[in-house]
Amino acid sequence: MKKNILFVDDDVSTLKVGEMLLNSLGYEVLLADSGEEAIKFLRKEDISLEVRIIFLDLMMPKVDGFEVLKFMRNSKIKIPVVIQTGMMCTSELKNIQKLGARFCIKKPYTKEDMKKSIEYCQKFVDSDDKPLLDST
Repeated sequence: MKKNILFVDDDVSTLKVGEMLLNSLGYEVLLADSGEEAIKFLRKEDISLEVRIIFLDLMMPKVDGFEVLKFMRNSKIKIPVVIQTGMMCTSELKNIQKLGARFCIKKPYTKEDMKKSIEYCQKFVDSDDKPLLDST
């Protein structure tokens, strides 16, 4: 099975760095530069067979990460999501967990942060009730 990750961010340099780090961990990376583009990917039939984990920026213009999470929940897409954000309020953690996110990393992050988040998501991929792990 392919080890694909969908990486979503509106910042071009973050997309490049994320792709480079994930490639170095052995993953093939699909890039989306907006929430709209992420939803296009997620509308594909059998997307859960193609994408194993999603790295999702919260703050994007037009369709933000919250809207992508809502789309996934409403569409019953159960791909583990790692939230990547420059700032995070504790109150937002509960909201994104309710929407299905499983891990949160704060920008800028390291290769080790990404590896840890992937391992956590893979470990609990079949569980709906595991807590959101915040590495911030």
